[in-house]
Amino acid sequence: MDTQNNTDINHMHSKSNEATKLTGTVTLEYARGFSKGYEAGILENATKNREALLHQETLVSKNTKMEVLLQTLFRISELSHNSQLTIEALYKSVCLELSHVIDTSNFYIARLENEGQILNFCFYQDTYGLEKEYAHDFPRRPVANGLTEMVIKAGETMLLSHTQIVNLSKSGKLDPRTHSAESWLGAPLNAGGKMLGVVVVQSYTDHLVFTESDARLFHFASQHISSAIYRYEEKTQEKSERERLELVAKYDGLTGLLNRESMNRRIESLLSKDNKIEVVRYSLLFIDLDGFKQVNDDFGHLIGDKLLIRVSEILKSKVRDGDAVCRLGGDEFLILLDGLSSKDTTVNIVNRILSDLEFPLIIDELSVSVGASIGVIFDSPAYTSQEVLLKAADDAMYKAKNNGKHQYCIG
Repeated sequence: MDTQNNTDINHMHSKSNEATKLTGTVTLEYARGFSKGYEAGILENATKNREALLHQETLVSKNTKMEVLLQTLFRISELSHNSQLTIEALYKSVCLELSHVIDTSNFYIARLENEGQILNFCFYQDTYGLEKEYAHDFPRRPVANGLTEMVIKAGETMLLSHTQIVNLSKSGKLDPRTHSAESWLGAPLNAGGKMLGVVVVQSYTDHLVFTESDARLFHFASQHISSAIYRYEEKTQEKSERERLELVAKYDGLTGLLNRESMNRRIESLLSKDNKIEVVRYSLLFIDLDGFKQVNDDFGHLIGDKLLIRVSEILKSKVRDGDAVCRLGGDEFLILLDGLSSKDTTVNIVNRILSDLEFPLIIDELSVSVGASIGVIFDSPAYTSQEVLLKAADDAMYKAKNNGKHQYCIG
């Protein structure tokens, strides 16, 4: 019986050891599984965090690029408001601003001229040399079948590889010439319902190839460039027109001398000054050409106009800086000499004018003779208005004419 009990006890111990081993094995496998799961979780979280960080960096990069682009486009738009810029400086500034968003090492702007018949490469910078590409017809050439013209005809942005360019040339759609660009990107300049030209960037190496993303950006930028150029030229034309109207308002259209209204203002300003200095302040010369009607009758009005221009040059050459020379109209002129300290200055000028008109003038190989009757008026308290002053000078001129012409008379 004791033997049986011992056997049972040993059997129980054996079962207990097996259970302990099994439990230990299960625990170890569980621990290993937990460890693998934990590591996998850490790796998954790390991957997600990395992806989130990359996404955030991408967003930041995109936002930064967009901010740079917007700033660039704003500066391009502002260029049209700079009245100090020449059109050449505007083109150069556009190229410089664009370099912040796209490579402009090889860049040009081509403008249509002569009602679309001529292409003018008005601004360019190029590492290869556009002169080599276009040889004798640079920077201006007749419109043909070049890459630039393709953009003009299509009216849209074009991105071309070297292979595409070669194939276009082989197909006859492009003029045969040596095209060195590995990547070519051109966009139309279109504003105010008018095709202005094309803006282009290109690359001569396969290390720089423009992408569709570049093409979209360049197309967007070209619209702002077009607007800037259009506004600049519109303002320039408006300024030129204002200056032309100001010239018309102040000066004689034929001779460029002061007109009647401008001279009247000068005289009125002079008469308004207080006369407290006991010197001759001014003199007024009223000049009427002798024989001018005969010139028109003999040679025609064209020669007559050229004679008036020549006489105007003579009159301007005899006076001092600051003196005013005016064409009243027809063949009548006024000269206002201000700041005189002696009557001799006036008399000397009058004699020099008469001397120059004493001999025939050669106009278009024709010998043309005219004289001058000159009325001279010196400063006097009696001349209280420009009307009174002009009347006195006119009377003195007629006295000179009645006395035999080509002479002067002091009123």
